[in-house]
Amino acid sequence: MVTPLSLIYIGIMLRNFGIKNISFGRDNIIVLLGRFIVAPAIMLLIIAIGAHFGVNMVPMFKHTLVVQAATPAFAVLPILADQYHGDVKFATDIVVSTSTLFIIVVPILMWLITTF
Repeated sequence: MVTPLSLIYIGIMLRNFGIKNISFGRDNIIVLLGRFIVAPAIMLLIIAIGAHFGVNMVPMFKHTLVVQAATPAFAVLPILADQYHGDVKFATDIVVSTSTLFIIVVPILMWLITTF
Protein backbone atom coordinates (compact mmCIF):
# COMPACT_ATOMS: atom_id res chain seq x y z
CA MET A 1 0.00 0.00 0.00
CA VAL A 2 2.87 2.37 0.75
CA THR A 3 4.68 2.06 -2.60
CA PRO A 4 1.77 3.13 -4.84
CA LEU A 5 1.00 6.04 -2.54
CA SER A 6 4.62 7.14 -2.49
CA LEU A 7 4.78 6.95 -6.29
CA ILE A 8 1.69 9.17 -6.47
CA TYR A 9 3.42 11.57 -4.07
CA ILE A 10 6.56 11.55 -6.24
CA GLY A 11 4.38 12.35 -9.25
CA ILE A 12 2.84 15.30 -7.40
CA MET A 13 6.28 16.57 -6.38
CA LEU A 14 7.56 16.20 -9.95
CA ARG A 15 4.57 18.18 -11.15
CA ASN A 16 5.34 20.93 -8.64
CA PHE A 17 9.10 21.03 -9.33
CA GLY A 18 8.94 20.21 -13.02
CA ILE A 19 10.71 17.24 -14.54
CA LYS A 20 12.94 19.56 -16.57
CA ASN A 21 14.27 21.05 -13.34
CA ILE A 22 15.97 17.83 -12.24
CA SER A 23 19.55 18.82 -11.62
CA PHE A 24 22.68 16.73 -11.64
CA GLY A 25 24.79 18.67 -9.18
CA ARG A 26 27.73 17.41 -7.18
CA ASP A 27 25.55 15.80 -4.50
CA ASN A 28 23.40 13.99 -7.05
CA ILE A 29 26.47 12.68 -8.87
CA ILE A 30 27.91 11.38 -5.58
CA VAL A 31 24.64 9.59 -4.78
CA LEU A 32 24.49 8.06 -8.27
CA LEU A 33 28.11 6.91 -8.10
CA GLY A 34 27.52 5.39 -4.69
CA ARG A 35 24.33 3.69 -5.80
CA PHE A 36 25.51 2.32 -9.13
CA ILE A 37 29.26 1.79 -8.65
CA VAL A 38 30.25 1.67 -4.98
CA ALA A 39 27.35 -0.48 -3.69
CA PRO A 40 27.76 -3.22 -6.35
CA ALA A 41 31.53 -3.14 -5.86
CA ILE A 42 31.10 -3.65 -2.11
CA MET A 43 28.69 -6.52 -2.80
CA LEU A 44 31.23 -8.12 -5.14
CA LEU A 45 33.86 -7.75 -2.43
CA ILE A 46 31.59 -9.38 0.15
CA ILE A 47 30.86 -12.25 -2.28
CA ALA A 48 34.61 -12.69 -2.93
CA ILE A 49 35.40 -12.72 0.79
CA GLY A 50 32.62 -15.27 1.34
CA ALA A 51 33.98 -17.45 -1.47
CA HIS A 52 37.44 -17.25 0.12
CA PHE A 53 36.00 -18.62 3.36
CA GLY A 54 34.15 -21.43 1.59
CA VAL A 55 30.69 -19.95 1.10
CA ASN A 56 29.59 -21.36 -2.24
CA MET A 57 26.75 -19.70 -4.12
CA VAL A 58 25.24 -20.45 -7.47
CA PRO A 59 26.11 -17.81 -10.09
CA MET A 60 22.48 -16.67 -10.45
CA PHE A 61 22.35 -15.82 -6.75
CA LYS A 62 25.60 -13.85 -6.99
CA HIS A 63 24.27 -11.90 -9.97
CA THR A 64 21.02 -11.20 -8.15
CA LEU A 65 22.84 -9.82 -5.12
CA VAL A 66 24.96 -7.49 -7.25
CA VAL A 67 21.97 -6.17 -9.20
CA GLN A 68 19.99 -5.69 -5.99
CA ALA A 69 22.86 -3.65 -4.59
CA ALA A 70 22.38 -1.21 -7.48
CA THR A 71 18.59 -0.89 -7.23
CA PRO A 72 17.06 2.61 -7.24
CA ALA A 73 16.51 4.64 -4.09
CA PHE A 74 13.34 3.61 -2.34
CA ALA A 75 10.18 5.41 -3.37
CA VAL A 76 9.28 6.51 0.16
CA LEU A 77 12.32 8.80 0.35
CA PRO A 78 10.49 12.04 -0.62
CA ILE A 79 7.74 11.33 1.93
CA LEU A 80 10.32 10.79 4.66
CA ALA A 81 12.13 13.96 3.63
CA ASP A 82 8.87 15.90 3.87
CA GLN A 83 7.96 14.41 7.24
CA TYR A 84 11.34 15.26 8.74
CA HIS A 85 11.58 18.70 7.08
CA GLY A 86 14.33 17.65 4.70
CA ASP A 87 15.03 18.57 1.10
CA VAL A 88 12.05 17.09 -0.74
CA LYS A 89 13.25 18.28 -4.14
CA PHE A 90 16.62 16.56 -3.69
CA ALA A 91 14.91 13.36 -2.53
CA THR A 92 12.55 13.44 -5.50
CA ASP A 93 15.45 14.09 -7.88
CA ILE A 94 17.31 11.10 -6.45
CA VAL A 95 14.35 8.72 -6.73
CA VAL A 96 13.57 9.79 -10.29
CA SER A 97 17.18 9.81 -11.50
CA THR A 98 18.08 6.44 -9.94
CA SER A 99 14.89 4.87 -11.25
CA THR A 100 15.50 6.20 -14.74
CA LEU A 101 19.20 5.39 -14.90
CA PHE A 102 18.60 1.90 -13.50
CA ILE A 103 17.26 0.96 -16.95
CA ILE A 104 20.70 1.73 -18.39
CA VAL A 105 22.77 0.38 -15.49
CA VAL A 106 21.28 -3.13 -15.30
CA PRO A 107 22.40 -4.27 -18.77
CA ILE A 108 25.87 -2.82 -18.15
CA LEU A 109 26.09 -4.56 -14.77
CA MET A 110 24.92 -7.85 -16.21
CA TRP A 111 27.46 -7.59 -19.03
CA LEU A 112 30.25 -6.83 -16.53
CA ILE A 113 29.21 -9.65 -14.20
CA THR A 114 29.00 -12.29 -16.90
CA THR A 115 32.15 -11.14 -18.73
CA PHE A 116 34.54 -10.94 -15.80
